[in-house]
Amino acid sequence: MSTTILSRKTRQKAYDMLARYLSCPTSPLRESVKTQSFECVRRSSSKNLQAANWEVHKVPDALKGMDPAPIAFGPGVHPDDPFFFHEPAQIARGHQFANIPLVIGGTLDEGTDFVPSIDSPSSLLTYFSQTRPGLTFAIETPAAKHALEEFISLYSDDPSQGSPFGTGNETFGRGTQTKRGAAIFGDWLFEAPRREFTREAAKAGLPVWSYQFSQPGYWPPEYGVGHFADVQMIFRWFDENTPKEMAELSNTILDYWFNFVYHLDPNPKDGNLPLWLQYGSQSRSLQLKARNLTMITDDFRQDQIEWLMSQKHLYI
Repeated sequence: MSTTILSRKTRQKAYDMLARYLSCPTSPLRESVKTQSFECVRRSSSKNLQAANWEVHKVPDALKGMDPAPIAFGPGVHPDDPFFFHEPAQIARGHQFANIPLVIGGTLDEGTDFVPSIDSPSSLLTYFSQTRPGLTFAIETPAAKHALEEFISLYSDDPSQGSPFGTGNETFGRGTQTKRGAAIFGDWLFEAPRREFTREAAKAGLPVWSYQFSQPGYWPPEYGVGHFADVQMIFRWFDENTPKEMAELSNTILDYWFNFVYHLDPNPKDGNLPLWLQYGSQSRSLQLKARNLTMITDDFRQDQIEWLMSQKHLYI
């Protein structure tokens, strides 16, 4: 649920532009040629695919983040697809998902490594309008563009309110709108879909355990606890300089994970770890931080995320 899905027309437009850049057949195509087009794209090198992705978005060099995302072409909705037979939000709200226990969560600063240095509100709007395919191609409605402007206005341009969170007015030598942009990106593509799915799964009666990984140390300070930092911890990407408390946190997380795999409950039978309460109706989440495992409430940036989840023009 860390992705949104745009319309078929948007995705087809993105695919055609990728294919054209890679000198592959484009729409309209006969059925026999569609396979040829897809195979042509699939045979392309990762370097050429990445170049095509940037060409589709037409993002200026100054607006490219550290991570080459979002991708221009992604999953689309089809009634015969076993996973995306409706938009993800519709699937979540209809409780059309497997009835199994879940562990779901994210990092404190999901958006930091995707957003470049941004100096002005106008550049911030340009960045978001040029990194969302539907808006770039002018396929989405004028209402979507208006919604985007309103969404951005919900986030303060005070650096102390931006991501990486908890770093005060420090801008790390980057543009004054960068932390604001990172907060927006993280909520839009990660936190809002995650929170809605977690909430709906709990409403459906599924045992759900939520976490927020909040341990810094893997990333330079300007990226905080960025996207994928929890995975790095789980797979122990350590070296001789790794602090002891981070190794201890990794062991703790693995204990929770192994208990979940074996017992469908992350809490150990011998009770040697802090109790990880289910998400439930109180939106409880476990903060994963060295020597500070604490139950917190998943209600950060409540107004912004609730507004986003209500907007069909931006959140689908």
